[in-house]
Order: sequence, then C-alpha cells, then structure tokens
Amino acid sequence: MFDKRLTDYPVVLTLIIAILLGTAGGTFYWLTSQSTEPVSRLTTFDFSRPVAVCELASVPVSVKQINSAQCTEQRLGSIDTQGRLLAVRLSFDAEPRWLNAQDPVGLWLFAKAASSVFLNGQLLGHNGRPAADSAEIPGRIDSSFFIPANLLQPSANELVLVMSAQHGLLKLGFPLYFLALGDYSSPGGFYAQKTVSGLILVGMFLVGMLFFFALGLGRHYQRGYRYMALLSLIAGLHQFAEIYRGLYGYDYPVHDLRLLLVTACAVAFGLVLLGYSASLFNPKNRGYG
Repeated sequence: MFDKRLTDYPVVLTLIIAILLGTAGGTFYWLTSQSTEPVSRLTTFDFSRPVAVCELASVPVSVKQINSAQCTEQRLGSIDTQGRLLAVRLSFDAEPRWLNAQDPVGLWLFAKAASSVFLNGQLLGHNGRPAADSAEIPGRIDSSFFIPANLLQPSANELVLVMSAQHGLLKLGFPLYFLALGDYSSPGGFYAQKTVSGLILVGMFLVGMLFFFALGLGRHYQRGYRYMALLSLIAGLHQFAEIYRGLYGYDYPVHDLRLLLVTACAVAFGLVLLGYSASLFNPKNRGYG
C-alpha cells in the first residue's frame, strides 16, 4: 500500500503523523478558545487601581465593623489573601447598561480564596466561609454573586470583599485573578467554549496514544512507537488538567493540585522526549527508533 522506502523510516512517519495531529488540534483550539463572554457584556475592574486593604482578626458581620483606620492602600492586583483574612474596600461608578439591564446582573470574582461580598452595605452572598484560621471553609476558585435590582447606584458604589485563604498548598504570586460586573450566570459558562475545544484535543491525544501503542505491538521499531504513545498520553493528561477548571467548579485548594499536575506533566513530557532523543544515539538501538 505504501512505498517500501517510506516504511523503512517509521520514526519519520510517526513524527509526521504526530505533527499533523498536533497542528490540527492546536489550530482548532486556537480558533475556538476565545472567551464565551463578549467584551460588551463584562465590565472588568482595573487591577492597577488603588484599593483599601484591611487586615482582620475576625470575620465582620457587617461592613460597619471594619475599622478603616487599620487599612492600607494597595493595588487591586497585588492583594494576597494567602494565610490572611482581609477586607478589600473599593468604590466604582456603574455604567447605564447595568443600571437599566433587563437580565440579572452579577459580580464575578475569580480568586484563590473563600469570600463574603458586600455591595453598598448589603451582603450579596458567601463563597465558602472566610476565617482568620483553619476554621475557614474553602470557597470555589470561580464564583459569581447575584446583585438585586435597584441595589446599584449610578456613582459611588461601595464594594467590600472579605477574603481569606488558609488551606492552600502553594504560595502563589497573584491569587486574585478576575473581578467584573456582568450578566449573572454560572462561572463555568465563562470557560464553556475553551472546555469543549480542549476536550476535543484531549480526544485527539488519546487516539494518538492508541494508534502509536498499536503500532508498537509489531515486531519492528517498537521503541519509537511506544515513546510516542507515552508522549501522547502525557500530553492528553496535561491538556485535561488545563481544562479541568472549566469542567468542574472546584474549591480553591484543588487549584494548587491542578497546577502541580500541569507542571508534572510538562516535566514528564520533556524527560520522556529527552530519553527518546538520547536513545536514537545509542548504537544498540540503531535501526530500531
């Protein structure tokens, strides 16, 4: 069926197939992995803006219990809740589209933290239960809070975020990821399109793994095929770990495990690829790539 001269170079054929699969999958992922939320439907808070950050010894029942004299000014994006209980206070003006919105409006908060959110003195809700110690109940890494009608004001809205992170495994540099006003919905919808395209790519890697493993069962050139099967498996696991955040709204301690898995997969992929490359220079393996 194939020219025998081509079948004399199975490693080359394997690499060509892997590159074609990877290119097709990567192109599809790049074309479809844009945010499912149009920019016009989200108003993101500027992470470079200064906000008041207050260190707390206990969780306040209302914003009136927060002593502003103990607050310091920091950039929103530099806030670190890990091992601390903080109240973050900021004010903002609401755009007319949110004041006159026909659909429910919500606050989107993506952070490695448990949180309680107050808007204009009214509690919007809890994501887990923040605390100053291990009594904290971890919150979801991605959360959204419904804003009741008529609670937003045209100007001088006061937003207070009470946050803590007492159960993390890793110390991350930027544990606050995203803060925005938008249409109220499940946070998982934010990643929906990325998740679907990512699952397709995972499927492609698994098909590649089975394909190379089946080729490796033959009598010739088994080592190269099995290396490729292992690389496909690791790449598929890596991709699955990347999209897991959109598949399941996990509590924030799981986020550290996910980051460790992503790192482990990247290291494993590099080591296996290095081992395969080194085996090609072993005289005993010449002709059996």
